[in-house]
Amino acid sequence: MKKYILILVSLFVFKTNKSLGTCLFIKPLFISDSTVLLLKSDKTNPFKFYYNGFFLERPIVNKVDTLTSFVLDINSPVLITVFDSIPNKLTSYSRFHGVNTVNSFLVYQNESLLVQKGSDGLTRMVSKDSVRTNELSFFVEMEKKLGLFDGFGDELPLRLTASERLDVVEKLFMSRMLFLENYQKNHTLSNNFLNQVEKIFYYKRLSHLMSPYYSIYNGTFKKRENLIDNKIDEWIKFDEEIYFNHDYRGAILGYLYYFAVTNNEKPNLEYLMTLANQKLKNKTKEVALYDLLLLAVRTGNEKTEEILSLYVKYAAEGFIKDYAVKSYKPLIDTKHLGVGSDILNSPLVSSKDFGNYTWNDILNVDDGNIKYIDFWASWCAPCIVEMPLSMELNEQYNTKGIQFVYVSMDENLSAWKKAIARIGLTKSLNFNMADGLKSNFAKKFKIQTIPHYMIIGKDGKVINQDAPRPSDPKIRQIFGDLLKKK
Repeated sequence: MKKYILILVSLFVFKTNKSLGTCLFIKPLFISDSTVLLLKSDKTNPFKFYYNGFFLERPIVNKVDTLTSFVLDINSPVLITVFDSIPNKLTSYSRFHGVNTVNSFLVYQNESLLVQKGSDGLTRMVSKDSVRTNELSFFVEMEKKLGLFDGFGDELPLRLTASERLDVVEKLFMSRMLFLENYQKNHTLSNNFLNQVEKIFYYKRLSHLMSPYYSIYNGTFKKRENLIDNKIDEWIKFDEEIYFNHDYRGAILGYLYYFAVTNNEKPNLEYLMTLANQKLKNKTKEVALYDLLLLAVRTGNEKTEEILSLYVKYAAEGFIKDYAVKSYKPLIDTKHLGVGSDILNSPLVSSKDFGNYTWNDILNVDDGNIKYIDFWASWCAPCIVEMPLSMELNEQYNTKGIQFVYVSMDENLSAWKKAIARIGLTKSLNFNMADGLKSNFAKKFKIQTIPHYMIIGKDGKVINQDAPRPSDPKIRQIFGDLLKKK
């Protein structure tokens, strides 16, 4: 059975919606166990996109303004979500739909697809296999008729009563199933595709029903309703085939929250960890445990160390646990180093050995260098844009007495390490700051957004806590003046 992923694509066209021309295919020159997207655009019609993989790393922005091959490493089933490169917080369906193009695609492993925006402004994926092209067009055609399937426009109003909400989610589910039935009459589809889409619709319905009542992310917006509780009991079921789907994962976490509340237990993350271990099995259990740990890390939960211990205790050995421990354990372990009044004790993790360091280890080194600190993250688009210029400055000034230090705000060390390799920072000094913008160091120096830059004198004292970016011509003048004084 083929494994596949759901890609939800929102591409923002900056200048024109002209057709991009004839579909072209190229032979992939990449590893075989990956999907290759051939992204076709040009300078007059660029777009940006990013995606979120199975491990929910913060996504990387990719700009496409030429013919580009992009590799998705999806050796295991994952959900990849691609949103608008310019975040849009509109929640009204009528305002959101039509403002930005939002398309969804089920993509298998190990295939090569063309991605381009057509004259109608809709993003299309095309395969050399006609059946796959039918499948890739399914969500595009459904959204044209029924509206957005995912994203802000897919949210339901909180004001709905329990009976109204149940009625809306049932109607949405039935209309989507009916569209699938009718689409199949005129387009050849594989059984795998049909099975997967039906399950995606099923768990989308359950997720929609539960979200305002039992949300691991938002708590409870509305008081309990017997009608909702009864439907949850009727609809909840565990399905190993779709364990990677984000609606399924959300529904399972919602169910754990629901079970805790209905049994008069506090739905804190420690209890939900234990509950997941007791109530769930196999891949569903492994993903739920991972998602709970990830939530603890991202929200800065004060019990993160205890939650990590529970995760290590309950999670089975395998690729999910290997990734989780490698990505989060070093950061969690460093947090206790920051205790105390000395701000320079704020903890850091080195990219070289994942060892524990503090700001003292950087600033109190008598090497005679001025330090230019670049605060960034793998998911920060403006940060990535500045990187080529930052590395150019680094190459120009590192032998003259200015040392570049790159400090990441990533909460996921694996995503951080991948970005270091991709950008070309492997030979630079790289650290990750535990707690990121929430850290004592960030608060002390008012680092509220990234990218952010600081200049530290060779004596370890701050010269400029809000220095110009690498793209700002003023930075060269500042460097020049500082080196003259040196």
